[in-house]
Amino acid sequence: MKNDIVKQTNFNYCSDDILNIMKDTPLTGQHWWSGWWNEPYRNIWEETIQQIWEPLLSAEDIKNLDGFDYWKNDVNADIKTGNSAMSWHRDCDEHLRVTRNIVSSPEYTSILYIEGIEGVGGDLEIKKSKENMDMPGVPGIREDEINNIPSEIVSFEKNKLLIIDAGYWHRVQPLNEGRRVSFLSSPWESKPMKENFEQNQTTKYTEIIEKTPDDNPLSFEEMCKKYLSPGILYDDPGLILTKKGPEIYSFPLFNAEFCKILINKAETSGLYGRGDQNNHENYNAPMIHLDDIGYGEFYRKVIKTYIHNICKYVWRMDYSSENIVSEDFLIKYTPDTQAGLGVHSDFSQFTIVLTLNNDFKGGGTIFPRQEMSLIQDIGEATIHPGMLTHPHGGIPITEGKRFILVTFCWETFINNDNGNFKK
Repeated sequence: MKNDIVKQTNFNYCSDDILNIMKDTPLTGQHWWSGWWNEPYRNIWEETIQQIWEPLLSAEDIKNLDGFDYWKNDVNADIKTGNSAMSWHRDCDEHLRVTRNIVSSPEYTSILYIEGIEGVGGDLEIKKSKENMDMPGVPGIREDEINNIPSEIVSFEKNKLLIIDAGYWHRVQPLNEGRRVSFLSSPWESKPMKENFEQNQTTKYTEIIEKTPDDNPLSFEEMCKKYLSPGILYDDPGLILTKKGPEIYSFPLFNAEFCKILINKAETSGLYGRGDQNNHENYNAPMIHLDDIGYGEFYRKVIKTYIHNICKYVWRMDYSSENIVSEDFLIKYTPDTQAGLGVHSDFSQFTIVLTLNNDFKGGGTIFPRQEMSLIQDIGEATIHPGMLTHPHGGIPITEGKRFILVTFCWETFINNDNGNFKK
């Protein structure tokens, strides 16, 4: 590590928006990432790891590393809902320690304090000892002797980043009020045993499971009631459809809260610009697939349950909704990167375009053949045929950012050769 750093402290490390997202994003168990030199980051946690460690690691350090493990700690003062402290431990390959009585530790661990109240306990206590403790057949110290070893106390402060020597014994002191949430990561020269990660390994954002206040998963029906426009829940297309132009219809689909969630998930995913996100060679745009921010399965069920009935109403589609497959992706336009998109025809039977925000200038969708353009309200969706009849383009924005969710839909009996389309 550069300058042979043993411990480093940085204050006000992240923006409040990033801290809030990290606080609310689930991260259970240990996870592994092979590092930015082997693969791009896949989520907000790995993006944060790169921001923390890239300035600290030399090229020589990186040559010797396999990657990083990472995890999230949540300590709660309310003993009914969580633990008020963490016991003495060293960061190590836990499966190796338990099964073979061998301690293998990384050299360093980073700790980013995400949430908590200062001055109410929950501070980090470090013992300046790396001796083994209470390991059968292994020389070391007894647990009751550790209190005689000098300690260093590191006070909790929200948005503080620490780099500590991972081999020292340390613990979280009892917390007297609220929660203490932290994100931790360690660089490893040799990847810990696979059993540490088998139940928790993440390659991308997994499907979001939203929960009720009493921690029960929301059902599809509860998700719809929470996020869909009330009009669409009546399942009567005639009540909500507006004809915008020849074979172009609009209807309210989602509320503003859901649109904001999609934008925030996409903005913190680190996936914009990744080559595996864009396979549309003829009309390239910065995009993220909805599966990779956790809402693909939910949205496709909305298509089958509600939007398919709208299409039957408009176009006499007589096949079952189970025949619908789709490719669902979020697009971001900015004046400095890509402000708009040239006129093109979609590779779809029909296309859905959902407007996610309106805090931009310019923008909208133009249909030259139909001699019209559209700017929709937040949460409003349009449907139109794909292929030959409705070429269209994204009018460049001049200020702000424009986010839309685009879906290419087919019925499977017509086309399912493209692996991007999912049921």
